[in-house]
Amino acid sequence: MNVAFVTTSYPAYPDDPSGHFVRAEAEARALGGDEVTVITPGHARISAEGRIRVVRIGCERAYGWPGAATRLEANPALLTEAISFVPRARRAAAAVRPDVCVAHWALPSALVVPRACALEIVSHGADVRLLAALPAPLRDAWVERVAARSTTWQFASDALYTRLSAAVSPRAALALARKARVSAPRIEVARPDEAAVRKLRARAAGSPLYAVVGRLVRDKRVDHVVRHVHRAQEERAALAVVGDGPERARLEAEARALGVRALFVGTVGRSEALSWIAAADALLFASRAEGLSTVLREAHALGVPVVHV
Repeated sequence: MNVAFVTTSYPAYPDDPSGHFVRAEAEARALGGDEVTVITPGHARISAEGRIRVVRIGCERAYGWPGAATRLEANPALLTEAISFVPRARRAAAAVRPDVCVAHWALPSALVVPRACALEIVSHGADVRLLAALPAPLRDAWVERVAARSTTWQFASDALYTRLSAAVSPRAALALARKARVSAPRIEVARPDEAAVRKLRARAAGSPLYAVVGRLVRDKRVDHVVRHVHRAQEERAALAVVGDGPERARLEAEARALGVRALFVGTVGRSEALSWIAAADALLFASRAEGLSTVLREAHALGVPVVHV
């Protein structure tokens, strides 16, 4: 079967943490015998990545780390480029002539799918929040039409499905219910190298080591994590802040002011991020805007306790 994945987030290099769960699903389909093409933002090129053909269509300034919403907030002029994803991806999908299109993030990816192929939708969180914020007539009509058009509409968590279902009209909610299913996206968690974990653990110099992992944006509420470490009065504890983003300077200043021993390690590859999680005594988590947090699932897979703050 000829399958096209349409997604606004996909790894740009092998260890890129962006969209790794989309790649895991695409690889599983390819291993199952499907001919898989991924259509995604990135410097325009077509490449073979393992069993998968990846078509990057531009729009890289509007999408990618630390997220399209953050990029557009910082530079509203990128809205034109963000919108151009739809016609560019639609042309790429038409050239592929897929039997099935898998649209990761209902908006904008489901707008791309050719009428001639089956549509599967996967919602991860940001698309549900965007849909819920649309004016009611537009939101209800769009959800009803796209739900009727799709074969399945997968939600990463029950909370996401419930949020969208509650936000739309009863008629749209019924159309959605006919196609909805709740299923966690596939992820792969490779056990980190033990020597790398010990090296990171040594940076705590014998003190307790906590980690917070993710984009440093307001929705992740990393400031709550910093304050939690301060309130816990664990002066010796080290907090590894793994990730980067527009909130970094403010968070660094707050950690200094509170006397929190914070190690801001910046953006790292996924393998190093997993090593930081494995090295920690606990993962600290404060985000309230998650569909189904990948980092929580990674901590669970690695046997690392999670503290919600």
